[in-house]
Amino acid sequence: MTTAPAHPDTEPRNALDRYFEITKRGSSFGAEIRGGLVTFVTMAYIVILNPIILSTPDVAGNVLDGGAVAAATALTAGVMTLLFGLITRLPFAFAAGLGINAYLAFSVVGSVTWPEAMALVVINGAVIVLLAATGLRKMIFDAVPVQLKLAITVGIGLFIAFIGFVNAGFVTSTGNPSPPIDLGVGGSVATIPTLMFVVTLLIGGVLMAVRAKGAILIALVAGTLLSAIIAAIWPKAGFAFDFSGGIVGVPDLSLIGQVDFGFDLGRVSVVALIMIVFTLIFSNFFDAMGTMTGLAEEAGLADKKGDFPRIKSALVVEGVGAIVGGGTSSSSATVFVESGSGIGEGARTGFATSVTGVLFLLAMFFTPLTALVPSAIAARSTRARRCADARADQEHRLQRLPRAAAGVPHRHRDADDVLDRQRHRRRLRQLDRRERALRAREDHPPAAVDRRRRLRAVLRPRADLGAVRLITASEEGSDALHPALSACPAPSSCPAASS
Repeated sequence: MTTAPAHPDTEPRNALDRYFEITKRGSSFGAEIRGGLVTFVTMAYIVILNPIILSTPDVAGNVLDGGAVAAATALTAGVMTLLFGLITRLPFAFAAGLGINAYLAFSVVGSVTWPEAMALVVINGAVIVLLAATGLRKMIFDAVPVQLKLAITVGIGLFIAFIGFVNAGFVTSTGNPSPPIDLGVGGSVATIPTLMFVVTLLIGGVLMAVRAKGAILIALVAGTLLSAIIAAIWPKAGFAFDFSGGIVGVPDLSLIGQVDFGFDLGRVSVVALIMIVFTLIFSNFFDAMGTMTGLAEEAGLADKKGDFPRIKSALVVEGVGAIVGGGTSSSSATVFVESGSGIGEGARTGFATSVTGVLFLLAMFFTPLTALVPSAIAARSTRARRCADARADQEHRLQRLPRAAAGVPHRHRDADDVLDRQRHRRRLRQLDRRERALRAREDHPPAAVDRRRRLRAVLRPRADLGAVRLITASEEGSDALHPALSACPAPSSCPAASS
């Protein structure tokens, strides 16, 4: 865990510094601005990806306008990121969560309309705010085993990865009960969009391997440019680009307030609605808290129990993000793990989060560009995002594996000392077994046995080591043996060495 140096004795430079505790957390205005900019660059892809995911027709055949969804996504991310930064003063940015928006698009809207689905998201947010305000949310989170928390993240990741394969053309629906899906189109993946998906995935994978900032966004732009070139050379390649919308435009905010709480119970039952809300709460509940805890530890803001400053306010604001996201029809807004890139650049306070929020608000005016990205290219970002999460989960588990095998509790302050003692005892047992084996061999020279004895005596701390020469400096500067060892002519004849 990267720990930010704290300087409690340093006086803040101004009121802004005092409010965000920038100097106190060992940061600076330059580091905060740089961290907020890097966080925005790594998160900006959500403005492109979210409209593509939410483009699924609902039960009534209605489709959300892509440009309006992009503008609502940028607006929600900007407002919630600013709100979170100002209230909690933590370096965590907000945007539409990939798990919940995929669940809405591919499961929920098959039974309800989009306005009704967004109403369910608002209800989910209200329940989360209630749980967070009463403290029940953290109590439940602490009571759930870490294995289940990781399993939830992995399950959501696999679901989104499958959606990426569908959008890329690797997997298609057969329309039959069995098998329900097929590989590619008619059993073949030999299409230009699928090829561009692979190329874009490789570009993003290389960039992420070298830890390039904004790897997903750079891969999306590169894949879109390559697809535009192919479409210009080969019009039948399967790509369609429309530049009539321009680059900059007034954001379309027509989806704000498009929420319908009048559910058609003839189409969907009350039990089904309750189960949908429960699933939304379950996903939002653990995903956000796990992400916040990990980011707080990375920023050096968490204590040994995983708590961080203003944790209750953070959980309440995260629930408000679901309410605002549902009200703007952009899906639930939650904390993004990509905030870790800004933390790596030095962000430690909510000032960096405020910088990210302002940039998202400016991004609303560039949403016409989102219509240029093909779905096959955008599908690559879902795969890369899930691979990044899976890698983080794998590293997290591998770091805990030695402690778990040794029976050391999580966040044990003396965990490394306990492991060192256990390794020492194992080494002593190995030496004992080797010495017994050497004694059993009659033709083995005694000198080898003595060497094992001396090595064992050195490794095992004891008051009288026998073979260790204790040097004491006399007043004249001469060296003399310790009196206890002066009568020990050879290591093999010492009581400690032969015991």
